[in-house]
Amino acid sequence: LSNDIVNNLHISKYISDNFGKKYMPAKPRFFKSRTNAQDGHEAIRPSTPSLAPNDIKSSLSADQYKLYKLIWDRFMASQMADCIQKTTQADITANGYVFKASGYKVDFDGFTVLYTESKDDNEEKETQLPPLETDTICKVKEISQNQHFTQPPARFTEASLIKAMEEYG
Repeated sequence: LSNDIVNNLHISKYISDNFGKKYMPAKPRFFKSRTNAQDGHEAIRPSTPSLAPNDIKSSLSADQYKLYKLIWDRFMASQMADCIQKTTQADITANGYVFKASGYKVDFDGFTVLYTESKDDNEEKETQLPPLETDTICKVKEISQNQHFTQPPARFTEASLIKAMEEYG
């Protein structure tokens, strides 16, 4: 068996033993690189994924632990099942204007049980809408004009890895 297959077996076993079978994707994930791409930074991953950060914390300095945890969490999350969310959208009509509100509810946390991009508390509160019914009369609490674009998290580049390391001290 190739090294990648053996590693995937170890990763699958670790995820199912520590998080449960529901956190396993339908099939193992393999990421292919583009031809002629310099992917040295893409190879940053734990050599032994079964060594969880907390298992080796006592053998590492504080900085080494933070770096290892950052890399390990992101790598293991990339091998886990997707997060499933239900999105809610509401159109609110008032005085001839239409206001749009949207939010989501997490049905299955998937990889986010291990790794999430940092969010502030205000952003977390804004993602949940109260229960809504058709023809509900709403009271204005606050109106703010925001435009949001969603994108999947990017893979680490050398610069983004350094920035993340600095953010986490």
